[in-house]
Amino acid sequence: MNNTIPYIHVGSGNFSIQRLQIIIDTNIFTPVAIVDLDKKKTYKNLSKINYKKIDLKKRIFKTISEAHKKHEAKACFIFASSDSHANLCIESLRANLHTYCVKSVALNKFQFKKIMNEKNKRRNLVFFQGY
Repeated sequence: MNNTIPYIHVGSGNFSIQRLQIIIDTNIFTPVAIVDLDKKKTYKNLSKINYKKIDLKKRIFKTISEAHKKHEAKACFIFASSDSHANLCIESLRANLHTYCVKSVALNKFQFKKIMNEKNKRRNLVFFQGY
């Protein structure tokens, strides 16, 4: 983890696990925990990645807050299902983490406004949507 940025990885589906491997391979970020509601699926899918620095199978959590309490992180990357993006973005921002979320971050204007209200309370954090 020397000069890499520690982050929490949210999601463990096929797309998310592919992104996890790409992020690991860049050697810019270091995953310190995985967040997903389905621990059994997460454990199985983590077998697909090539990563030896940290045993991520021992660092699976159900919430960003729980993961962040146990492991120091600076950022959070969200690759979960889109219906959970808004709540996860808000939880990540409230944990004072720089937040990246695959599109779309919100399913409606109400969710987007809630996210932006949280972001605006924390102007020092980076928050962005990608794909």
